[in-house]
Amino acid sequence: MSEVRSVGLVAGNGRFPVLFARGARAAGVRVVAAAQRGETDPALEAEVDAFAWFHIGQFGRIADYLREHGAREAAMVGGIGKLKAFRNARPDLRTLKLAASIRSFNDDALLRAIAGFFEGEGVRIIPSTEFLSEIVAVAGALTRRAPSADEARDIALGREV
Repeated sequence: MSEVRSVGLVAGNGRFPVLFARGARAAGVRVVAAAQRGETDPALEAEVDAFAWFHIGQFGRIADYLREHGAREAAMVGGIGKLKAFRNARPDLRTLKLAASIRSFNDDALLRAIAGFFEGEGVRIIPSTEFLSEIVAVAGALTRRAPSADEARDIALGREV
């Protein structure tokens, strides 16, 4: 008998965490949610198999919780307001060590550092869109025709600007 896959959901704000949970459960996956106080919609609790609240910045505690509930992989889904994150953070010791190692605090650097932290804790980060193929656009033309060569050049120029 095969074991049911358990996936962690490090949930921020907005509807995206609920949509992720519904998609994962529809795929037969057990969802273990780590909700962020002051950010995550409490309605998420009804959509997952395990649920716990954490203060923003308790990444060590979150990693422990996910592993204890059998989630060796997780997605970071939903936003965290940067100002609120710094104002309401209650970092644990491992998060403080992580923060001391971060050289840049732009969004990309922070997300990469947090993802790297979870990976180092034995929780592999998966794409937040993994269970959302029905609502995520696929690569390529989304209209009846693809752009002409001239339009493709204009698009390429627009991307550079």
